[in-house]
Amino acid sequence: MAGYNRVPGISESSHKPRDTFNYGCPAAKPLADSIDLLALVSSLCCLAACWAVVGYSPFSWRIRFTYQLVLIGFLLSIMNLCNRRLARHLFVVSEARWGSMTLQNIDAILQQSVFVSGSSPIWRIVIFIMNALPIGLGVAYKTFTGGHASRVMTEYSAVHYGAFNRPMENNDFQIIALVDEMTAMRNMAYDDDNFPTTFNQSTTFGYNLALLSGNELAMVDMPNDTTLGEIQQKLALNEYIYLSADVWGTLARYNSSTLGDDSLWNSSHTTTMETYSGWRTAVARGLEPNMWAVTGVYRHPDGHPGASASEIASITYDSPDNDFVRAFRNSSFARGFNIYRLPCSVTWNMTLTDIQIISADCDIYEARHMEWSIMPHNPDLEEKVLDAVSLAMGSFGESRPNSPWEVPSAAMASLAVWTGRWKHLLPSPGDNLNTMPPKFIAEFRYKPKNEKFELVRHVVRASPLLYVIFAIQPFLSTMIFLMTMCFYSTPISTNFGLTTILASIKPSSLKLLSGAGLSGKLKQRIHLTMSVEERSGVTYRGKLVIGKIQTELQTKDDLSTAEDSSNTISKIQRGKKYM
Repeated sequence: MAGYNRVPGISESSHKPRDTFNYGCPAAKPLADSIDLLALVSSLCCLAACWAVVGYSPFSWRIRFTYQLVLIGFLLSIMNLCNRRLARHLFVVSEARWGSMTLQNIDAILQQSVFVSGSSPIWRIVIFIMNALPIGLGVAYKTFTGGHASRVMTEYSAVHYGAFNRPMENNDFQIIALVDEMTAMRNMAYDDDNFPTTFNQSTTFGYNLALLSGNELAMVDMPNDTTLGEIQQKLALNEYIYLSADVWGTLARYNSSTLGDDSLWNSSHTTTMETYSGWRTAVARGLEPNMWAVTGVYRHPDGHPGASASEIASITYDSPDNDFVRAFRNSSFARGFNIYRLPCSVTWNMTLTDIQIISADCDIYEARHMEWSIMPHNPDLEEKVLDAVSLAMGSFGESRPNSPWEVPSAAMASLAVWTGRWKHLLPSPGDNLNTMPPKFIAEFRYKPKNEKFELVRHVVRASPLLYVIFAIQPFLSTMIFLMTMCFYSTPISTNFGLTTILASIKPSSLKLLSGAGLSGKLKQRIHLTMSVEERSGVTYRGKLVIGKIQTELQTKDDLSTAEDSSNTISKIQRGKKYM
């Protein structure tokens, strides 16, 4: 009938075997629990994985910083779970062997909680440390920022190098390109204290300038700006590329004899332009046989004071006897340079928005003269590059005599004039190169040697201290596992908990817990005593057992009046089954 449960009478139930309702499984205590061993192995595997995530550069480069943090956090969490699993068993064994074995302490250990009422202060501290440890480790590993991992990108190539600007908007406007490439060195030249004290290696500025000595400045060739811009767009915000290649550079070497050599000036063009306060900027370009340049500023010659609107534009003089040319040659702010081409091994740092030269190793002993004959003719150029002189030399004058920056700045102007001319004459990408002299194209459109793109990403910084942080929990797990094996004889298994206590408890002692069914709180500490009752040749549910674990709840007074109050816990035998 629905809703009716038949309760067997005494006469019926008394005929059934007593063990019919007993579902406990006797077992022998293993020397090493398989689940504990799995937890230890898992913790050690997580340690190895953490070391690989940080220490194996190809993998860290691929997953990047954010996913490194996520993966390390996940692995540390698994280590924590394994550690808690192992620690709980050792803590109960320690409480049984050396502690007061109170129900409150056992409850705190099993719950891993510091808030259990009546638990020992010592266990509160130990449990707090165990709970705080993974939190501290989780915070600690996140402080190891600033690491870098790199990979050579064989699929990247700038294809051509030569007379290119860096990737930027409006770089087809020559004045914008001139300002851009000279700004870094020009800003340094405002203060004489910034001048390098030694030249054991070149001092680099911006993206293509390298000061080789106080009298030599090189402007290195750049990668194709269109191709380079496409590569830049593939970079993430915190990524950058080390680009290295063996390229050619243009060298301006100071030559004071240039100003007094009439034979040079007889085959030159001198271009001047009005500036400010009666000063003019000028550049003289040598034509045959090799390239040279004189750049600088000078005062108006006598008979030409002030400026007029017609003098604002640039004017070119072919005669060295012109008053302006003579005034320029006699100026104390005119500097002459020989122009060469030389090989350089260059490294750039390229980000999403910028490119900077970080090293340039140029072989001055392999420098060769530039020949004018390879240049195509285009007279419509002077106004496009003459501003370089004003930009480079504007901060020098009577107020800064003998500045160490004056010669390098004049060299920068000379290089800007020449390279600006080459960039102006070269065809735009996609144009027909056959319209230009082959030697000219070969000089400023070529494939480099030893080109390498090394993409660098921000990753977790590998450090011995970080590896120690990773190893703390697996080390504790290993020590706990070994110590637990040493305490094998204690009649407490890995599965110690509510079931084991209830299965072995003396029923009459449960009355001490009356009233705590909902609150779980006790007015005083209740002790749990354990003993092993030896039984010879007893078969339980078809299994031979040699003893039974018995527990009993007692108050402190009960312990003091007991015949054996030494609190010495009984031992179990290895390989024997107990119930």
